Amino acid sequence: MTRLVWNKPGIPHTDWESLYVVDLGAPAWQCDMCDNKPIRYVHYLQHSAYPRVLKVGYVCAAKMTGDPEGTKARELVLRKAARRRIAAEKREETKRFAAEKMRLQAERFQAETRERLENCKYDPADQEIYYIEEEISRTWDLSYSSSPGGIAWEKDMQLQEEEDEEDERLREDQRRADGEHRAETAEIQRKWQAMSPAQRLNIQREEWTYDWQISAKGNHYRHHKGRHFVVFQNRKKCDQWSFQVDGKFARKTYPSRDAAKIAIYDALHGVTV
Repeated sequence: MTRLVWNKPGIPHTDWESLYVVDLGAPAWQCDMCDNKPIRYVHYLQHSAYPRVLKVGYVCAAKMTGDPEGTKARELVLRKAARRRIAAEKREETKRFAAEKMRLQAERFQAETRERLENCKYDPADQEIYYIEEEISRTWDLSYSSSPGGIAWEKDMQLQEEEDEEDERLREDQRRADGEHRAETAEIQRKWQAMSPAQRLNIQREEWTYDWQISAKGNHYRHHKGRHFVVFQNRKKCDQWSFQVDGKFARKTYPSRDAAKIAIYDALHGVTV
């Protein structure tokens, strides 16, 4: 996919305002500004002189806002949260593994002890059997505070409480960010409703020129509602462009690639200019 927004005339390069940052969990978005490799942490930026909200990576966000430190700090919050989630998952997995190992060891020890008791002769005067049975009842009991296992369990519980408090703080931060996001979305929708039909059409036609893929021949193509569109350069007239729809070539030519794409949009939506 390619957008090439950075090189388009009329696009502000500075004085952008950062709205919020989103962690996608994996690199899954192409930067709207520079069309760089897929990014994971997406910065949402807005500008008073541009109607669209752009989703860009850290480098472009730092240049566009003019605030590298603030941009880095906002992204660092999400990076630390992701590291904490991974560490918490690893701790939970370690706890489960340790508990399962201890359970198996306890079952094996109890089975061996009972077998040893069955093979020995019972003597009422011999108190060894009582002590062995008492040992069986409390061995591997993690609630037994005097045992090393009990102490370790109490420490794990304290760590778990601290992690729960940290998770609650993160959830509160996320709720606050969601509220701000909803407010920003409502503001964008309000601006959209305030636009004239012609302004909306121009924005929609411009957005249609984004998110096209590039073939091995260098032609731009995309699929839309089961149809296949290709924009190519005229071989005889290098400064002219045309398109084909489902293998059928258009007769007209256009002065630029984006103009050919917009012509496809107008034909699909019945727009007459």
